Amino acid sequence: MRDHHADTKRQGRDDMGDGQRSVARMIAAVLEDEGVTHVFGNPGSTELPLLDAVARAPGLSYVPALQEAVAVAMADGYAHAAGRVGVAHLHTASGLGHAMGAMIGAARMRTPLVVIAGQQDSRHLIRAPWLADDLVGIARPVVKHAHELTRPEDAGQVLRRAFALARAWPPGPVFLSLPVDLTLAAADPPPPRIPAPAPAAGDIDAAASMIAGAEADDLVLLVSDTLAGPQGMRAAIAFADATGCRVFATPVPRAHLFPTDHPGWRGVLPPDLAEIRSILGDARLAVLAGEGAIRPYHYRPGPTLPQGMRVIQLARDPAAPGLDVAADLVVGGDPAAGLAALSAVVARPGVAAVTMRRRAEKAVADAGFTARLDRLRDRLPLHPMIAADAVLKAAPRGVTVVNEASALIGGLRRLWQGGIGDRHDFVASAGLGWGMPAAAGVALATGRPVLCMTGDGGAMYAPQALWTAARLRLPVIFVILNNRRYDILMRTATAMGLESAAAGHAVGMVLDDPAIAFDQLAASMGVEHLRADTVAAIRDGLPGLLGAGRPAVLEITIGGADPY
Repeated sequence: MRDHHADTKRQGRDDMGDGQRSVARMIAAVLEDEGVTHVFGNPGSTELPLLDAVARAPGLSYVPALQEAVAVAMADGYAHAAGRVGVAHLHTASGLGHAMGAMIGAARMRTPLVVIAGQQDSRHLIRAPWLADDLVGIARPVVKHAHELTRPEDAGQVLRRAFALARAWPPGPVFLSLPVDLTLAAADPPPPRIPAPAPAAGDIDAAASMIAGAEADDLVLLVSDTLAGPQGMRAAIAFADATGCRVFATPVPRAHLFPTDHPGWRGVLPPDLAEIRSILGDARLAVLAGEGAIRPYHYRPGPTLPQGMRVIQLARDPAAPGLDVAADLVVGGDPAAGLAALSAVVARPGVAAVTMRRRAEKAVADAGFTARLDRLRDRLPLHPMIAADAVLKAAPRGVTVVNEASALIGGLRRLWQGGIGDRHDFVASAGLGWGMPAAAGVALATGRPVLCMTGDGGAMYAPQALWTAARLRLPVIFVILNNRRYDILMRTATAMGLESAAAGHAVGMVLDDPAIAFDQLAASMGVEHLRADTVAAIRDGLPGLLGAGRPAVLEITIGGADPY
């Protein structure tokens, strides 16, 4: 066998002198073959061979970030918007440590990622050299699979398997550690791509029989993130049109899942089990399209769904049924395909009259929501929902919204209107620091303008994203809702009856001394800044920012997010 360490002497060569490419060059070629176009990273010395290979690859672009968590979150947003596996490139143990929060978020949001970190030279790992650590051990708890390359001839198989595992259901991040000396060694030709297995067939007839026995008012459709995309949305529309059912999204979904103007749409369920039971009321049958994710926030006693409600779940993941709710029947395979098959066999007579009634019910609910907002419009500083309403009304229809502002969790989707093809992304992992880099990744993937809604606290988790957005001239408007505090924590502490909160003593929750100068922060990153503290200023200023086609910060002073 060839001594791979001898090949490291030929670092400047395009090949190994015998027609073989280096492992780094082979990896770059496999990335291109897997459909990768952008690698997001913040490299160091142990990553330089792969960085050089990416620079030489005609189909790859390296997107630099100033911090590893930003790189991973940017790859996450890009992967979600582009519909392909994202690739992040980190620097050894320190970079992996920085990125762990973003990797946890990607795992929770089922984002297919291949995360690659450089490792120290394998020939002296026994000495615990500077920069080295147990990278696989660090990454393993938060990824689907973690592996460190030990032989250069395995590199192609290892990388192909990483992409297959990242895509396999449920998708998620996979981690690879690459010792720097092995990336400079000669590589064997990589194996071909690994195809995805076909989904299992489900019991459509049994599900259709259960649905046939339920009246329209007894039936609800719960759509989850795994139904995201035009195909899933069309299947959900067909089912709602065929049955006249009410449609809800499961709590805190990442994606836009159902047209907001459809008469059956009733919004996103709150992350509170007591409220979910109240909203679903007397319904007796739920069709749960996807892997559930009925996530509560605070603890509430009692079951997830109303007592006596039966559940049909469509899911690819065999571990999903029973995790959120107990399913009476599971239809395996792709939820979108299963829902489409059901829609073809469950149409019921009289559905047109039910649809008219649904439209009237929706109009009453929408009018009530508008009336609640109207009572807040004259407040200064602006209520966060009024600020968001002004932003959305000043933006063109079809703009992508990426939201991690906690003040808007409960209501932004009531304001935002979208149909098939429109995009809305939400930080479903609940981890701050995702929004700004994810918005940059979405803009890079789609080429369309993006509105990133975040708070002043959230903006400080990953402000480095401003620099990458400026460098790439991405059309992202970073809307920073600034109340100079962690408002959601203050409200939660008050609701819990904690003595310090009742006394107005919010320890660690106030951000006004010193106040963060977002204008100076934006300027330091090469990004324009505009402050707009009234509805008129938002209306007059935002179109110009969007029309410029480059990143900008729109800072809005807001008040507390009291109920609306």
